[in-house]
Amino acid sequence: MGVTHGSSVFDTCPPPEEVDRNPEILLRVFDDFVRHPQIDVEGDDTADLKGYLWDIQTLTAGTATILDALGGVVRLDTTAAADGQGPHIETVGEYFDLSTGLDAWYEARVRVDDIDGGQLGIGMVNTIGSSDHIFDPTDDEIDAACTDYILFQVNDGAGTIEIVSAGDSAATAQTVGTIAAATWVRLGFRVKSNVITAFLNGVAVAEISGAAYIPDDEMGLACGVLYEGAQTKFDVDYVDARQLRV
Repeated sequence: MGVTHGSSVFDTCPPPEEVDRNPEILLRVFDDFVRHPQIDVEGDDTADLKGYLWDIQTLTAGTATILDALGGVVRLDTTAAADGQGPHIETVGEYFDLSTGLDAWYEARVRVDDIDGGQLGIGMVNTIGSSDHIFDPTDDEIDAACTDYILFQVNDGAGTIEIVSAGDSAATAQTVGTIAAATWVRLGFRVKSNVITAFLNGVAVAEISGAAYIPDDEMGLACGVLYEGAQTKFDVDYVDARQLRV
């Protein structure tokens, strides 16, 4: 059975035909990871000079590779690393600004091979810390340099998915659901005014409300995984992020 095309995170987003007629109304960054040149696989900190969308960083160990898979998949693999090590990819630019008050939407389709042995994160973030990763390898928390973000994270060894958000003054989290090993899930959120609505497989499941939790800095897209006791492979099928321009 295929995907049921019903309610989704993008229900309130301008439809493609409207955007085609008037492209200035919507910013969209979409990647289905079928074009190898989108990612700077050399990881030499020159992705912005080469026209890549994504840059790769690693904490001592790990890889990010495009799989020969139907529809395109990027795999972040901690390899046989030590705790607190692993790969991370981030867009070379920060394209989204929620301080404008303009609506935004995000969805990624992901899976993980082992929920017991890794720490995962994916979403929007303003900057990457000195460790070149979403997470601080010393305490398993989001890096302190990441002051503004909306991220999904899995880090309890039981597959619990949380959505976490932060402005400059406060951070909060809500439980979204769970992810099972080797199972694809769609993680999405919608931002309207001062409310963030989280979606799991197209269904609204949690809400964060309050201006203090809305990022007010420009943000890019990022995802990463850290080794925590076992090798972990984190697959991303696609990332789709949108924001009104006007």
